[in-house]
Amino acid sequence: MSSTWSPCRRAAVHAVVPSTATILTTMLMATTVAACSSASPAVSEPTVRVIARFKPGVPDPLDPAFLARLADLNGVTRIDPIRPMSGNAYVLQVACVDPKASRPVDDPCAAALARLGRSDAVLGIEVDRREKLQ
Repeated sequence: MSSTWSPCRRAAVHAVVPSTATILTTMLMATTVAACSSASPAVSEPTVRVIARFKPGVPDPLDPAFLARLADLNGVTRIDPIRPMSGNAYVLQVACVDPKASRPVDDPCAAALARLGRSDAVLGIEVDRREKLQ
């Protein structure tokens, strides 16, 4: 066997051994992933899916600007549209935490739904209970 390497053998070795740039990129990515996973997890806020019926004077109940005003007026973090239903009803997702509350509430969703039910634009609101077909 000869002590010198042939060009083909050198190419095979370089294909197997990663370059310095590849090693450094892998280490940087691993460090970034570790830093992101060690960050404190996001606190989940209670949400409830509701069916809301609006008064006829409301032009578009799924308009994001209208839902943002409704959330702000009723002291909830946000109201997200899910889908329209028949009979002027809409399925909404309500984030129940009141960002302006001075003390914690036992059931923030019950308090939020009570406030939303008394809103000028709302005819009625109820929790969306999914029924299973039998």
